[in-house]
Amino acid sequence: MYSLSKEGRGSAGPLVTALSVAICQAAEERAKVSPGGRLPVPLVVVLDEAANVCRWRELPNLYSHYGSRGICMMSILHPGLKASRCGVARACASCGQRRT
Repeated sequence: MYSLSKEGRGSAGPLVTALSVAICQAAEERAKVSPGGRLPVPLVVVLDEAANVCRWRELPNLYSHYGSRGICMMSILHPGLKASRCGVARACASCGQRRT
C-alpha cells in the first residue's frame, strides 16, 4: 500500500489517513488469527509525506508492534519542523531506523 495525497486546502489527507488506518487494522486482525500471529505474506505500508498527509496520532507507537505482525511500515519524511512534530521521527530514532 502506498499512501499519498496533496497537502493543503481540499486535500484528501483525512481520507488517506482513514484508509491507511482501516487497512492496517484489518491486517492486524488477520495477523492475530494467522499462524505465529503474523501475516502469511507481509504487508508493506508506505506513507509518503507522513507528517503532512497521514496524520495518525498512534502511528509512532505502532511501528514495532506492526513489524512483529508482518506489517512493515515505511514513512517518508521530508526535513523540517512538521516531521518532528508528528512523532514519527522520534519513533524512527527509538527503533534505530535511519532518517534522511
